[in-house]
Amino acid sequence: MESRQIRNVAKKWWVARSVLWGFVRGPHRTRRGRTYHFFAILLIITLCILHLTPALASPRKGFYEGPYLTLSGGVMQLDWDTNQRTNVEEGKSYEPLIALGFGWNIYDWFAPELSLRYTTDPNDGRREHIAGGNIGCVFTWLANPLLELGKWHILPFVKPGVAFQIAVLPGDSLSTDERITTKGVGPSIGGGIRFTFKDYLYLGFQVQEELLYHEGQSQTLNPGGPALIYQGGWKDQFEVFTMVGIHY
Repeated sequence: MESRQIRNVAKKWWVARSVLWGFVRGPHRTRRGRTYHFFAILLIITLCILHLTPALASPRKGFYEGPYLTLSGGVMQLDWDTNQRTNVEEGKSYEPLIALGFGWNIYDWFAPELSLRYTTDPNDGRREHIAGGNIGCVFTWLANPLLELGKWHILPFVKPGVAFQIAVLPGDSLSTDERITTKGVGPSIGGGIRFTFKDYLYLGFQVQEELLYHEGQSQTLNPGGPALIYQGGWKDQFEVFTMVGIHY
């Protein structure tokens, strides 16, 4: 029975590998195409992990259940804040960020999680503020070879969810309004590895991709009248960060 399960897992993995390779080799000529490929690849990886976990994992039950807090620092892609009138990008393409996460492992392998993030750029006196977060589910791959390391456990994970964001951007120099506020929402998916020490201390890293929809933002210029300042539409946003935390 066990050998049959292993063969079935191997077949599923091979099919997923073939599909994944097709996505990797597929065309990525546009930025949006690269984003779609990224989402597709991470989705396939998620399905593979969910198939592999029952066959390979048999850790002690309940060791990873309970609430946890994480504090993270890293960088966020922010290259969509270009003034359409002047064609000048406000701020930098990548900004430092800080993040706070709270989750609860209902099961060892599953946890709902809320994370909040913030970044800012002085922008020569025209400061930007970007705040947002994710509501998602963390699926952790529990495999005995990664858990039988003494006081340390290695815990790969994927995290699909919904991202939200509020951005306060500089207004156009020809407008009396110094700030423009825009809101975004859309799907997100991330993944990484967490290391736990004595089941309590967290260390780890994560990469994440978000696809946020922002409405276009206009201002009344003097002279000039109404004008589009920030382009609307879907904005892909990449993030990478390290984390520390405590699991109760």
